[in-house]
Amino acid sequence: MFTIAACYLLACYGGGFATMPPFAADSFGPGYIGKVYGIMLTAWGCAGVVGPLVFAQIPGQALYVAAGLLMCGFVLALSFRPPARKAKA
Repeated sequence: MFTIAACYLLACYGGGFATMPPFAADSFGPGYIGKVYGIMLTAWGCAGVVGPLVFAQIPGQALYVAAGLLMCGFVLALSFRPPARKAKA
């Protein structure tokens, strides 16, 4: 059962890497995709280093904090609107 769950989670892990570049291109335009995607990956890497250190300091409340952050991300994702495009002359 553990192996099945681990394989399922690992199969879902790469979804972010497949969806972030089109999201950046649709939101900010193809000219900025490299910069925006670089910022996204830098933030992801920093969170991977800092997150476990922070959550290790609050072991009793870690799941509550994670649930709160998940809800904040969900609300931000629902309220996100792409920047307005400039009209071409």
